[in-house]
Amino acid sequence: ELHGNGVSGNLCLRGSWPGQARTIYGDHSRFKETYFTRFPGLKVCLAESGIDWVPMLINRIDYVMTHSAQGQSGWPDPDHRPSEVLRRNFWFSVIDITNVMDLRDHIGVDHIVLESDYPHADSTWPDTPSFLADRLAALTDDEVAAVTHRNAATLLRHPLPDPIPDPGSFT
Repeated sequence: ELHGNGVSGNLCLRGSWPGQARTIYGDHSRFKETYFTRFPGLKVCLAESGIDWVPMLINRIDYVMTHSAQGQSGWPDPDHRPSEVLRRNFWFSVIDITNVMDLRDHIGVDHIVLESDYPHADSTWPDTPSFLADRLAALTDDEVAAVTHRNAATLLRHPLPDPIPDPGSFT
C-alpha cells in the first residue's frame, strides 16, 4: 500500500523482482526516486531469498556510500542511508536458518519472516516444528514470536488470534 505526495494505492509488481529492482522501465532514477523516497511506507518482502546475504549487503552499501565519490552522489535521499531504507522497507524470508541468525539484530529481527516452503523439495516440512525448535533455541521468546508469526502478521496487516490459554489453567 502506497501513501505519499497526495497519492495512495497498492503497488503490485508482476514478474521478477530482481529485474525490476535493477530498473523500472529502463529508468533507474525513476525507481529510486519514485518508490522509496516518495513512498517511505512501501513494504517489500523478498520471498525465498534467505538472509545470509543481507548483513554483507548492509555493510557494503554503507561502505560504498561513505568511501566512494560516486556512491555519495548516487543516492537521492539525504536524510536516510540506503541501509536504513533497506531495513525500513524490506522484509526477508528464510527457509534454512543458519548461523547468520546470530546477526539478526544487524538485519533487524522485526524484518525477518520464516517460511517452510511447503510443498517444494527444499521445504522443512514435515519436520518444521523440530527444525525450528533446534534452530531458534538461542532466540528469546519475543524474537521467536516475531520471526515465526508476528512479523508476517504485521507486514500483511493480518490480525493475530487471541492467545490460547495455558491448558494447565483449566480446572
